[in-house]
Amino acid sequence: MQADFKYIKASWGISIRISIAEQIVNEIASPLDKEIVKISENFLLSFGDVHVTQGGRRYLRKAIEDNLHILETVIRIQTIFTITSIEYAYSDYQDEGMYCVMINWLNNRFGLNIKLPEISFNSITNKYYFQF
Repeated sequence: MQADFKYIKASWGISIRISIAEQIVNEIASPLDKEIVKISENFLLSFGDVHVTQGGRRYLRKAIEDNLHILETVIRIQTIFTITSIEYAYSDYQDEGMYCVMINWLNNRFGLNIKLPEISFNSITNKYYFQF
């Protein structure tokens, strides 16, 4: 399943598309990749063969961690989320956008209504600021 995050409030904006596959852990015959991050007892995150910056990885994980109390009401079995693809323009990328695209994916996939953080643009630094 795919989700998008687009935010444009200046001469440039952030646009990220993510695809994530999910599996019940007992269906996995062998590890999908070298790095599977355990977020909680029921949630694991895998980056598969997709390149994600270390900062981007932190924000993808944070989006799940910040909303465990909600996710645990909809998913009660051990599940692994595997990032299968990410698309974005390198020139317009900020790691924080990964948080927002993960929130949009969770909302789309599970019919949730998790709010995105407040976002503002500073024209002096030419950067978007996210209030988590």
